[in-house]
Amino acid sequence: TGSSSLEEMIANTERGLLVTSFHYSNAVDPMALSITGMTRGGTWLIENGKAQHPVTNMRFTQSLISALSNIKAISKDASFRAGGLFGGGMVLPAMAIGGFNFSSETGF
Repeated sequence: TGSSSLEEMIANTERGLLVTSFHYSNAVDPMALSITGMTRGGTWLIENGKAQHPVTNMRFTQSLISALSNIKAISKDASFRAGGLFGGGMVLPAMAIGGFNFSSETGF
């Protein structure tokens, strides 16, 4: 784990998204570790260091290698998230990732 809190990561973000969880994530290109999926369970617009308001869920297509290469901060604490790409759940810290590729709104 890292040295930041989720609150510090939000406070240090000029403009971004707070994604609480991903849903229906599947491999697009397993050799390139590229996945697609949707946000779910609360996605918020961050402006000037504050979570301003919820936004519509979004679809993403992202290389995991690229995402991990663009980590800006990692939280001190980790939490269990049920489900996920590999089923059964994962214990993960919060992460601030630059340049994550959101491709469209999901319409719900």
